[in-house]
Amino acid sequence: MAPVGEIVVLANVFEFGDQNPRFLDPSDVTTARVIYYSDDVSPSQDLNFSNIPLLAPSEYGGNPVGIQIIVLELDRTSGPAQSLIRRLAELGTSSGLIPGGPVAETLLSLGSSLLEQNSDDMIFEYRMVLDPASTGQAIPSSAPFEEGRYVLLRTEFRNTDMLWQNLRLDHNDGRLYEYPSTSDRPVATANRTYFTVNVVKHPAGTRPSGYAFTTLATFNENLERAMNERAAPLSEVNTVLTRELARVRARSLDGNLGAAWTATVDKARLYSSYLPAAGETCTLTRQAEVERDQARIAFYNNAISFIEDYNAAKGEKVSEAAGAPEVLDLPARRAILSRLAEYFAPFNNDGNDQLSAATLSDVNAFEARFLNAASTFADAVLREAGRAGERSSCARLVADSKATP
Repeated sequence: MAPVGEIVVLANVFEFGDQNPRFLDPSDVTTARVIYYSDDVSPSQDLNFSNIPLLAPSEYGGNPVGIQIIVLELDRTSGPAQSLIRRLAELGTSSGLIPGGPVAETLLSLGSSLLEQNSDDMIFEYRMVLDPASTGQAIPSSAPFEEGRYVLLRTEFRNTDMLWQNLRLDHNDGRLYEYPSTSDRPVATANRTYFTVNVVKHPAGTRPSGYAFTTLATFNENLERAMNERAAPLSEVNTVLTRELARVRARSLDGNLGAAWTATVDKARLYSSYLPAAGETCTLTRQAEVERDQARIAFYNNAISFIEDYNAAKGEKVSEAAGAPEVLDLPARRAILSRLAEYFAPFNNDGNDQLSAATLSDVNAFEARFLNAASTFADAVLREAGRAGERSSCARLVADSKATP
């Protein structure tokens, strides 16, 4: 039987200008994100992952982007402890990807590793900066940041130039091929470690999203907590791990719903800014009317999306077992409604109880009224936008060339 190894792949991706961005020191990568883990990797095999995003779709600030990929071969525990590691990786994978607000970090699966010993071997570490200033240059002065695929290839011959002209990347299967000197036919690159990074420019209007992620340091804490229960039956340990995963998942869901509601409020305020202040009369220009209507549609769609996201989050269970509790429990959902209430207060007394204080302080009442009626929620929020938003005085609208007296 061929020997197998324990492999963990880490990533560190950031845009310059973010708070304290840096490449990680190879001696301490505990803040890197785990993107792949397996305890059953044979020599020369392809790692069983593909098309994994390293950065969520988010607004690009125009700065250079740093990418660092690290591969470690672990030499750690075995037996019962390794079984727990595998279980943790499976639980992480089952969590799935989380849609939500913009984030600068991503992790694809909650992998596993401990970096407390010096027995781990670093078999790959590469860092690069993609510079938008070089984009479009005939002869780039540095690696350009533009849409396309970048191949990172490890070589044992450190003092020899890489013969890139002999290499070809198959965009269909993602494999790297090379032309041996003895043949005109390319053959798949073997016994060499390489990664392909694909930079994708998303269409305008793509909603930012995020993913559940963990650092190695956080994972180490979770693993230690689980190993403290090693004397307990595996079912009890799994209960502990499932509860911990549910806590992490709930925090992510809450953050994503908060970001979704913030986006809805921003659109509501943009729409309201085109409405003359109470008691004032002026006529919007044709262009301002178009912009107002566009903002209204975007706001309305955001409100519908918020309810749909809320409904999906509420439906998630801690596990697939019958009767399993919801990940987003009652106190968490009550906290979300409190954020909504901050926008609508002070509440009106005109008889419209769609978004009254009573509705927004009672989770069951809110869900019964709106979870299966997203458009009703959007209509109710729209009615409140002009009152709870930020209307503009006619003087301001005229000064901004959005209206005439």
